[in-house]
Amino acid sequence: MSSYKRIRNIVRNKTRQTDRFNQNEIAKACKDNPKHFWKYVKAKTKSREPIWDLKYMNDNGDVMEAATDDSKAGVFYDFFQVYFVQEMTSLGCTK
Repeated sequence: MSSYKRIRNIVRNKTRQTDRFNQNEIAKACKDNPKHFWKYVKAKTKSREPIWDLKYMNDNGDVMEAATDDSKAGVFYDFFQVYFVQEMTSLGCTK
C-alpha cells in the first residue's frame, strides 16, 4: 500500500505543477490573448451539475417539490433569509 501512496503523491505533485505552469502561461499571455484567458475562466466557473430536485414544506405543511429553476431559487431564498440578515449602517451601506 505504501508504494501506491508514493506513486499517488508523485502523480498529484506533477499534476499540480502542470496546472500551475499552465495558469502562469495563461496569466503571462492574457494581454496578448485575452480570449484564451476568458475561456479558461469560463471553464473553471461553469457549473456542470444541475440543482437536484428539492422538497420543501409549504405553509399548509404539505411536502412540495420544486420543479423549475426559478422555484428552486425561491426555496433557497426562503431558507437562507431566515439565517442571514443584512445589517445596514446609518449611511445605508452594508458591512
